[in-house]
Amino acid sequence: PPPPLVCFGGAPPGPRRFLELAASGDLAELAFYRAIKGCIVQFGLPAKRLWPPIPDDPPTSVPFLLGAVSFAAVGENTRKSTLFICVGDMSHMLGQKSWETPIGAVAESSLDVLEQIETSYGDIAEFGGSGPDTNRINNEGSAYLASHFPYLTYIRTAYPVDWSPDDWLQPLGGAPPEQAYNVHSQTQAALAMQAAQEAQLQAEQAEQAALQAALAEQVSLAVEAAQAAQRAAQRAQ
Repeated sequence: PPPPLVCFGGAPPGPRRFLELAASGDLAELAFYRAIKGCIVQFGLPAKRLWPPIPDDPPTSVPFLLGAVSFAAVGENTRKSTLFICVGDMSHMLGQKSWETPIGAVAESSLDVLEQIETSYGDIAEFGGSGPDTNRINNEGSAYLASHFPYLTYIRTAYPVDWSPDDWLQPLGGAPPEQAYNVHSQTQAALAMQAAQEAQLQAEQAEQAALQAALAEQVSLAVEAAQAAQRAAQRAQ
């Protein structure tokens, strides 16, 4: 059978890092800790290793449609090991920034799997959802997710097909620690800062979406008012 997720060809930084994550086992046993119905499902926390950031991919014309896979980031050249999958058409919100580039897509034959991802918790706590607090994920790890959010959907295993790290001699951006790191105060601070930056960026995106929705509603109300005025004028005649 075809692989459930297909990376785009060549070796740009994004697809390359994704394959490195899969080959190292860092995508296994990860929860979709942020799952918004019709929007995105996000995974990658708690990080098993502190991967170095990678450069942004060259711009493409690939839209963020259903099944598109991309790294989450807080700015230019900041992508590390957190990713999301579009579970709806997000082309109206994503793709304008340099780091917003799909690195692959869920195979069409596997799109039905996305419908099985649990979305009842909604967005993360930072954005007013009932989902996990990313700071607590970073500080307390998977135990926090298991005890407080028992219905989350997990990626049980992930591995490359027809690819091995030997295809690229040197990991991009420098090699990560060979062993999963122990969380200590400095690591907690770094992860908390990254989470805060991600939260700020996502809050800005949410604000833009809200403004767009408000403008759309205003236009709709104006059209309705104009139509009502036209009908009143016709009756007056």
